[in-house]
Amino acid sequence: MVLFKLIIEKWNVFNIDLLLNLVINHLIMICLKLFIVIMVGSLTSITNNKNQQFVQWTVNDKNHIQNKLIPILKKYPPLTSRFHFQLLFLINCMNHSNVQEYLQTKNNKFDQQNKDFNLINNIPFYFNEWLAGFIEAKGSFSIQKMNKNYSFSIDQTHDKYLMNAILKFYNTNAKIQIKYSKNTNKDCIYVISFGSINDITKVVQHCKPILQGYQFVQLCNFIQKNPKLNYLI
Repeated sequence: MVLFKLIIEKWNVFNIDLLLNLVINHLIMICLKLFIVIMVGSLTSITNNKNQQFVQWTVNDKNHIQNKLIPILKKYPPLTSRFHFQLLFLINCMNHSNVQEYLQTKNNKFDQQNKDFNLINNIPFYFNEWLAGFIEAKGSFSIQKMNKNYSFSIDQTHDKYLMNAILKFYNTNAKIQIKYSKNTNKDCIYVISFGSINDITKVVQHCKPILQGYQFVQLCNFIQKNPKLNYLI
């Protein structure tokens, strides 16, 4: 799992797009294609305005979304507030399939997304795998060329509770940094950065068996260039 994005293009058409980094090994791509054939939907290669390539999975079958995908998402609830409210909006639209309901709710689905909102009181049982997918989409393993410092960082807009859960999961004393969006100067961006070899090792040991796609390539390169992590190869 990498990153889900719920898109409702029209009041009576429901799309769920799964964006996957295209730089993944051949075996994973074959497995993904087999999964799509067995399940439902279609795969499309796309390039965004930054010239980044992705594979997009699109599902237009309302019955499949309602009877297969939504039950999965209820069993393993999304942990970011944005996806949480998108899912609630999708379920509401499917339960009230009319134009009026769609128009009344589409512009206020994120009204409760604020700094006090919290989806995680206790670390959920699937957090280990979910976090790896979140790191696949949002994490960064970096090496500074000047001083050869190694670090891992991840950020998220709005969801401070999620950053706290990550710190708790890795049992670290690292602190959350707060930045503000350049576009609005209002939205809080919460940032976690690990610089100690102890904290970085925890992330590497967690992610190495699970990561896929380009992030796995980045992780392998990160391990190979760090002498203190070579034993994890």
